[in-house]
Amino acid sequence: MKQASINSWKDLCQKSGLSTLQLHQVRRGEIGQLQLNQLQKLARALNWSLEDLIHSLGVLSTTEQMNTTAADITEVEQLRQQCQQLQEELQQQLNQLRTNERRSTFFQLQTLLTNYPTARRIVQLKPDLPAKNLVAILMSLENLLKSWGYEFIGSVWEQVPYNPKLHQPDTDDIESGELVYIRFVGYREGEHILCRAKVSRTLPGGRKS
Repeated sequence: MKQASINSWKDLCQKSGLSTLQLHQVRRGEIGQLQLNQLQKLARALNWSLEDLIHSLGVLSTTEQMNTTAADITEVEQLRQQCQQLQEELQQQLNQLRTNERRSTFFQLQTLLTNYPTARRIVQLKPDLPAKNLVAILMSLENLLKSWGYEFIGSVWEQVPYNPKLHQPDTDDIESGELVYIRFVGYREGEHILCRAKVSRTLPGGRKS
């Protein structure tokens, strides 16, 4: 169009006498929608022969289709990436909701879960206690914790070096690294400490581990 001193499609409309709709049809390669006299007007406006016009429109149509196809592919890829990002964000939110729900349930049952392993240990030493049946029932809680990925911190009456990150002492003068006994187990979820194990320098009643 620049060779014919036409700077825009609007200028071409005015010079050729074609409507905007008709020029859109030309740009889409739909030259079959135009009458012969309309094509001749367009050719004269561009200083082309009718044969050159038809040939050029065929090339133009192919080029525009290729550009349109490339643009469509780019747009589809962008949409795919956005969908993938949204899926990842939704999965992260879902995982966080599950984590929050598990921790909320754990904290509601924390007293029971902390005392249960100690009660089980006592029953092992004194199987005639009435609590034996209750401990068997509470085994389902232990299975639930395993399914959540929760782990014990220590085992009942185990002797371990005191670690303030993992252990809650019964007195304030216990030093880091000092040997202590676990009275009540703690719980952790990976590196996250849910509750520390309760420890003491001695076992209840002077019992040996």
